[in-house]
Amino acid sequence: MPKNQKGRQIIRPPVLCTNCITKKVCLFEWTTFATKVEEFYDQNVKLTRPIYYVGRAATGREAIDEFVGVGQESGVQSRFMQSIGTVLGAILDGLQIDIKFACWKAAESKGRPGEPDIALLDRNWQVMSIGEVKAFWVEAHSLNGVDETYLRRLLGQPLRYMRDHQCEYGFLTTFEQTIFLHKTQKNGE
Repeated sequence: MPKNQKGRQIIRPPVLCTNCITKKVCLFEWTTFATKVEEFYDQNVKLTRPIYYVGRAATGREAIDEFVGVGQESGVQSRFMQSIGTVLGAILDGLQIDIKFACWKAAESKGRPGEPDIALLDRNWQVMSIGEVKAFWVEAHSLNGVDETYLRRLLGQPLRYMRDHQCEYGFLTTFEQTIFLHKTQKNGE
């Protein structure tokens, strides 16, 4: 995406952690997220051909948007993989970035505990990043107007997977909203 075009709006969260001295994990807004994405794009994207992806069925006259109802979290995970994973896979391939978007079962997890829903894999099928998908209609998964205690509980699962699988990056999504995670260490801890 050219720098003068904007994608989805980044909504800034409230201050997430006020007392990090007594907590093992401190949550902070990732203020450099948009800049880091642009830097990655500038350093890695060398388009030599257009990227094409058609995600709608053509009828000859017009395209038809699909509608699929799901009633459980595994259905949301499947739809996420189909809708997001397919498109992202085509984009990564078109950009010649050697990252695979996969469901967790495709990963070489080396027997570590915990199974996130999504994995971004390197060329050897090793885990680079994890993702957790939640059903947006479940009130306990809502990402709207959350406080620090609630957010800690909600992010605990993907943060644990990031630790267990030694991932620097991860995400939590409800398909309608996504929180991107970046793990850093303070003073070598």
